[in-house]
Amino acid sequence: MVEISWYPAVEDTSNAELSWRTVAFEGVEMTHVYFHCANTKKVFVDRRGAVVDDLAEARDHANRIVQSLTKERSLEDWRDWVLHVSNDQGDELFVVPFTFVLGEPN
Repeated sequence: MVEISWYPAVEDTSNAELSWRTVAFEGVEMTHVYFHCANTKKVFVDRRGAVVDDLAEARDHANRIVQSLTKERSLEDWRDWVLHVSNDQGDELFVVPFTFVLGEPN
């Protein structure tokens, strides 16, 4: 199961605190990335993030987050949601539209 901590985003992000964290583990440099979700009405900010080895691991983690969120019983229509993956400098690395993971409705 993927552990997720979501916090509602503030409207003014100019003062948002971004941390710079790179973790060294047995000589391998790992990067801290964040997984923010948004649609046209809401934004959920991931303040905890995750440490990953590479973009492939970040992509796999992003897919697990989308699957985890959409499997919960909810009235939410997830089709217009997008997961934004950012590095610890706040640069967006890639996006994952939920429909890419969910597929088109039948």
